[in-house]
Amino acid sequence: MSLRPGLVTVVAVIVYLNALFTILGGVILLIGANSTEVDSAVGGAELAVGTGVIAMLLGLLTLLVARGLFSGSNLSRGIIAGIQLFAAINGVLSIVHGQVAVGVVNMLVAVIVIGILYSGRANAFFRH
Repeated sequence: MSLRPGLVTVVAVIVYLNALFTILGGVILLIGANSTEVDSAVGGAELAVGTGVIAMLLGLLTLLVARGLFSGSNLSRGIIAGIQLFAAINGVLSIVHGQVAVGVVNMLVAVIVIGILYSGRANAFFRH
């Protein structure tokens, strides 16, 4: 097996942090689902609760598979890439709903993570 590229390690750390922030965001949505601020920003308490639960589940899934990035699990790489595709789509939706900064950051992180995970050096590492 080839040595793990430094950028793959960086991505694994970013994925862990992203997962933690996703879980935190889901918790915040659940806690504030009935507030008028969340109601007007998200489109209703039911949507806020649903979005919060989905965010927390995706965050937990990400935490579970991110560890595989360190060991070179191709399955983990594919799952993380899929999650990042959803994050990019969420970024587009955020932009459409007026949250431009959040949307742009989500899309940029997703593109960078996928690009690193499928770079030449990363392909050699995950090929083992």
